[in-house]
Amino acid sequence: MATISPYIAQNLVSGADLQLRVKKFIWLTVGHGLIASVSDYEIAVQGKIRFLGFKGELDVLIRLLDQSPGSQSGPCLMELNILRDEYATYEAQNGQLIINAVLGGEKQRVALSQYDQGQMTRCRLSGYYNETAYFRSF
Repeated sequence: MATISPYIAQNLVSGADLQLRVKKFIWLTVGHGLIASVSDYEIAVQGKIRFLGFKGELDVLIRLLDQSPGSQSGPCLMELNILRDEYATYEAQNGQLIINAVLGGEKQRVALSQYDQGQMTRCRLSGYYNETAYFRSF
């Protein structure tokens, strides 16, 4: 199903505060922010991150452009800070929403899925940047 809600934490609502965490032997909180908007076809996160020498803003927008709940794949918009791909694609498979984008000339894959019985959103990055991060609201 190509709506965003099956692939993000169950308690994420617009305006919710959130933590960005990674697990490296132990859980580390590496950022914080808020859910600027969330709907069936869009999620926007605004926050700050500090991890492995990077410190700065974290603004993310994912929008499923076809707005078709029955679709398994289609076009989407992906924004990461000032980088934007209007020709990104999404694919819903194996419990994940996978976005393939080109950001700043580099291929990036983002796989969203629920984690910890729907209490967190797992965000697996692969391509130019490889990392797994987790979002949870509090």
